[in-house]
Amino acid sequence: MRAEKQALRRALKKVRLDMSGEEVRGKSLAIADRLIAGVDWANTKDMHVYLAVPEWNEVQTEPIIKYVNKRWPEVKVISPAISLNQELPKLRFDLIIVPCLGFDKNLHRLGLGAGFYDRFLAQQPKALKIG
Repeated sequence: MRAEKQALRRALKKVRLDMSGEEVRGKSLAIADRLIAGVDWANTKDMHVYLAVPEWNEVQTEPIIKYVNKRWPEVKVISPAISLNQELPKLRFDLIIVPCLGFDKNLHRLGLGAGFYDRFLAQQPKALKIG
């Protein structure tokens, strides 16, 4: 199973890295629009959102963060720095936006393999999780 996950990670990373900057921006904006429309912002108090690594062609989260800061300034937005040694946040979040490479049909997330978000999400059972 581990070898299959690694092979799938490599394949999905390649697909993502093969996208142009324009394609990443366009898809990121479409994802941001869908996310913004689908979240109950009035009942969101604490939000955790990753910061995209441009070199990895991750979904750009800046439009989401800017929208929330402007339209819902009472929502506390936490965006951690990227570090393999970072501690898990202690705060309980209403909404967590996580980076991912893909999902299976049961919505199990495939991440980069470091395990940070697996541990973090396990400690946040009540949060709405979006990848």
